[in-house]
Amino acid sequence: MKLHLVHDAAGKILAAADITRGAMGPRPMAGKGQHELVVDVPAEHDGKHLHELCLSLRVDTQRKRLVPGRLESGPRQGSARPARAKKRK
Repeated sequence: MKLHLVHDAAGKILAAADITRGAMGPRPMAGKGQHELVVDVPAEHDGKHLHELCLSLRVDTQRKRLVPGRLESGPRQGSARPARAKKRK
């Protein structure tokens, strides 16, 4: 799998697009203080969803490749409804 990435100076992935099949879809663009990179995903991470890759990998800015990073917690999965307050008696 090949990705087009935008990352910050610390290597945190800010945006990504899967370009494995040479798709001509939208690709992220770097803003001020950000960097773009086209990189191959390590074989042990092949088959993962794009969101999971962005959270579990980071860019080694010296070697320009993906390395394991700290998994960040995303939004909780569950009900979209707000919790109800308990009724007082």
